[in-house]
Amino acid sequence: ILSEPERNLMTANFAKTGETYWGASPYYFLGNSARVRFVGTAGDYYNGTVDTSYGARGVVTLSPATEITEGDGSYDKPYIVGPIVERNES
Repeated sequence: ILSEPERNLMTANFAKTGETYWGASPYYFLGNSARVRFVGTAGDYYNGTVDTSYGARGVVTLSPATEITEGDGSYDKPYIVGPIVERNES
């Protein structure tokens, strides 16, 4: 799930999904109550209680030096993060 620092690294357009989803960063804990961050439809962060039903969005954070060697990110041509490493099965 997307953490607040990861969400801050994203461009505003990338965060805009048209749907609301939970973030991984908590806002605060108090006794038996918790408030957590969620990302709104426009990509902005808000705080909500954990009894609200939102979706989850998976995320992978890559090093800035990571290169995409193939693909366009579509279902049929997913990104290939290079370089391609061949495994020696001996």
